[in-house]
Amino acid sequence: MPGRKRKQRIPLSRLGEPSKLPITPEQVLSLANEWASDFEWEEGWGDVKLLAKIFLFTPEDDPMAFRAWHHLLLSVGNFKRSTGPIIPCRLPRPTEPLMDERPDRIRIPGAVAEFSVVVSGDRSTWPHLTSIDGLAVPTATTLLAALWPQQHIIIDRRDLTAAVGLGAGTRWMLDNLNEAYLPRRDSHDRYWAVYAEWFRDTVLATAEDSVTPGQVERALYRLDRRTQRALPNGWKWSQYRAEAERQLIKLKT
Repeated sequence: MPGRKRKQRIPLSRLGEPSKLPITPEQVLSLANEWASDFEWEEGWGDVKLLAKIFLFTPEDDPMAFRAWHHLLLSVGNFKRSTGPIIPCRLPRPTEPLMDERPDRIRIPGAVAEFSVVVSGDRSTWPHLTSIDGLAVPTATTLLAALWPQQHIIIDRRDLTAAVGLGAGTRWMLDNLNEAYLPRRDSHDRYWAVYAEWFRDTVLATAEDSVTPGQVERALYRLDRRTQRALPNGWKWSQYRAEAERQLIKLKT
C-alpha cells in the first residue's frame, strides 16, 4: 500500500533498564500454580531438573558423563516441544537429595575445546550451547535454568511477550512502537542479547524472597496465554498491557 510505513521491531535499547515488573508475589504464585497444575509440564520439568543434577555431579572424566549429557538434552528437547511434552518418563526420584552446592561451570561432552565450557555467570559462554546442532536459544536457556535455577530462566515467545507487554509504556506510541514486533529473535546472537541484556535481569529483579526466578518465568508464560486469548487479532501493545492488567486483577490470590 503506497505510503504505508513498514511495521518495525522494538529496539532492545528502548526496553529500558531491567527492572521489577508490575506483578505481585501473590500474582506470581497464583499463575505459577496454574502452570504446575498441568501434570505433563510439572513431571517433564522434574525429569529435566533431576537429569541436570546427575550431569552436574558426574565427573568430566567419567565414561557416563556423555550419556548423562545425552539424556539431559533429550529431556530438554521433550520439555520444549512446540506441541507440549510427550508423556514424561517419570524417572524415579532419589530417596536422598542430590547435593545442592553446584559447580558454576560445565564442560560440554564432545564439544570443540574453544566452545566447550559454559559458566553460569559468564554471558560470553552461554552461546556455546547453541553451537550444538538442534539447540536454539529457548532450549539452551532451558538447560541453563535446569543447571542453575537461581541465576537463569527459560526465554521463549510467550514469557518474553508478557514481560515486554507489562512494561509497554504510552511513550512507545510516539515512535510507532505500539504496533511493533518483539525485539529481534530471528538469530541466535540477537536472541541471546535480549536474554542477557534485558529479559534475564528483568525476571531476576521481579523475583523476591517469596518467589523464585522460575516461578516468575512460569507466571509470565501463563499470563501470556490468558492475555492473548482475550485479545483481537492484530492487537497493539497498549491493548496487551491493559488486558494483562485485567487478567492479573482477576486472579484468585
